[in-house]
Amino acid sequence: MRALRSSVGITATILIAGALATPGVAAPSSSGARSVAAFAGVKAADLAATRLPRSPELTTTTRLDDRRAVVIGHRFYSTWTEDGLYPAMGFHTRGEMGGFWTPPIKLLDGIWFRVDGEWLGDGIAARKFASGWGYTRTEYAARNGLTVHRTDVIPDGPRAGLIGLTFRSESDQRVPLAMDAHSELMLSYPWGETTPSQLTVNKQDSGSVAGKTLVFRERAGASSPVGAHDWAAVVGSSLTPTSISLGPNHRGPQDPAVICPASGPESDPAPPRCDDTAYGKGTGGQLRYHLRVPADHPVTVWFAVAGSDRGPAMARTTYQNVVNRGGALLQRKINARSQVNRRSAVSLPGDRLLQRSLTWSKQNLADSVQESRRLRLRWVDRGESYPPVEGRLARARWLGAGWPDYPWMFGTDGEYTAFASVAMG
Repeated sequence: MRALRSSVGITATILIAGALATPGVAAPSSSGARSVAAFAGVKAADLAATRLPRSPELTTTTRLDDRRAVVIGHRFYSTWTEDGLYPAMGFHTRGEMGGFWTPPIKLLDGIWFRVDGEWLGDGIAARKFASGWGYTRTEYAARNGLTVHRTDVIPDGPRAGLIGLTFRSESDQRVPLAMDAHSELMLSYPWGETTPSQLTVNKQDSGSVAGKTLVFRERAGASSPVGAHDWAAVVGSSLTPTSISLGPNHRGPQDPAVICPASGPESDPAPPRCDDTAYGKGTGGQLRYHLRVPADHPVTVWFAVAGSDRGPAMARTTYQNVVNRGGALLQRKINARSQVNRRSAVSLPGDRLLQRSLTWSKQNLADSVQESRRLRLRWVDRGESYPPVEGRLARARWLGAGWPDYPWMFGTDGEYTAFASVAMG
């Protein structure tokens, strides 16, 4: 296991912040997502390697283990480091702000992939990270004539996220593939130092197998400080596993885990790296597969994470609706973002860099759109207390801020987002 940086040592590369396009990055196209091959910033070789739809992309090849990434949908998001690992990160509940979320709950600390005996992001190093219009992509080093590309996308609407692993081989290969998942079903609030804190509010998760999937749950009765609940996460892929195992760990190359202490005025400082926290009460599982990869013919396997704060049945339904539609949902996301781009046009012949930054700012605003349902309203005194519910709201649509650490809504945020939203159409 290699060293990972803790929450205090991770540089936030926030994909929803006003990113400046770099020289050589693709310019926008008026023809939309269906002409992605024509974009100057997407190489033909990259397209051939995955045969997945693409948009303009911003890429980096340095400090991938030190930069945080995030992909966002209207009701779901996930955050990790650009090498494809999931170190403990964040401070509201120390170390627990990464992973997979469908507000108001967290689902997983992360998922990890082992290819032919080596973990992506560890034994198989990440070489390049790209952020596109509504998705991200990671390229890994070739090994034994096999290359792997990872594509992360969150559809708008479903409470689910998708990861596509695309394999390309120089010769016919039968590749052992495994996926680890470690749960952490937890409310986004209260925080680590709220009264009561997550040390007492968070309960032990359970894990089980249902068909081709892992199912994680946290259940509590009315005596729970946060009330009766049944939270669930379903994890699996478009493949049928050859075997499945359950256990308390399953964090890929981040086992055995380094545990961060809980935060507070009397707590110990966080170590240089953490893989989990004293707040954590998750569990894990592994799905194992054998994958046939023909020579020079890319094969994409889609993995899905779906969740619900209303029991496993809803999570299973969402999972079934997305797991076999990864490519189509990726295309739909790019099409929607291309439509966002076409709503306004700016031409700055004297400053093309600024012009490209405005193009990407439109994507950042599109990333920020959030939708919440069945809201419970409380006066929390700046995060210090967890009082009874004072009101309820059926639905809210808003522009979030604070990723990748903690998405929230401040009244003053509208000073930045409202005028920009009007300007972008």
